[in-house]
Amino acid sequence: MNKKITSITLLIAGGLPLFLYPFVMMDNIMQLAAYPYVEKGFTLVLTYTFIFLTSIYPLTYIICLVIYMIRRNKSRSIIFPLIPMFQMMLAVVFIFTAHLFRIS
Repeated sequence: MNKKITSITLLIAGGLPLFLYPFVMMDNIMQLAAYPYVEKGFTLVLTYTFIFLTSIYPLTYIICLVIYMIRRNKSRSIIFPLIPMFQMMLAVVFIFTAHLFRIS
């Protein structure tokens, strides 16, 4: 029972960023349309990786939710509810790293 409550809580927490997704997607489109003001190649790769990770977040969340619902009767794994959260943490790490390289 505890594993079930934890996985449902993680699924709900992973779905909360979807409320902000329209604004994030508008920002991603504006970043892609803007002139690439970053001259360093590595920072540009980090920025585009951030854009990619945040753009495909709904797809990742829906796939993990469907897999979790299909495996409802089988052994429940806490891995699938953690994948969207891990993706968002990875996106945050990429953008902070890009800002650190941009400053130095």
